[in-house]
Amino acid sequence: MVEPPPPVVPAKPKVQRPKPRPVETRVDPRPAPPEAAPVASAAPSSAAPSSPAPAAAAAAPNAPVVSANALAQWQGRLLAHLERHKRYPSRAQSRRQEGVVSVRFVLDRQGSVLSARLENSSGYEALDQEGLALPERAQPLPSPPPGVGGERIELVVPIRFFLR
Repeated sequence: MVEPPPPVVPAKPKVQRPKPRPVETRVDPRPAPPEAAPVASAAPSSAAPSSPAPAAAAAAPNAPVVSANALAQWQGRLLAHLERHKRYPSRAQSRRQEGVVSVRFVLDRQGSVLSARLENSSGYEALDQEGLALPERAQPLPSPPPGVGGERIELVVPIRFFLR
């Protein structure tokens, strides 16, 4: 007697989430005033030299060079700070709305938000409104590392809203 083949069980559909986008940083090309320039301290020379961040290196020829690692650490602190202040709109939660809002904002050296606008919509008004309100509510934001020149820094930050 021939045994029937095992039943075919359909695979669970995979939920495709958008890939995370890195924070886009733009630096004001005007150099920081001399009194705001950091004083260089002696560091052990045993550390491997790090490559400068392209935006920081192009900011001002005489400005201190910021390592890519320092810039990445600051961006991580900034995203973590924003995440702590993020609120999922109850209206969007009850409707099971999810998405990513990209917000472009300008901050000064003290971490104050000077302006904010929607760069890319999530497709849901409640999520977009929260994305725009978040930088204002989270003030003061972490100050940029020394060496990121200019008085103003322009960022595009993805703000993710996903239900678990």
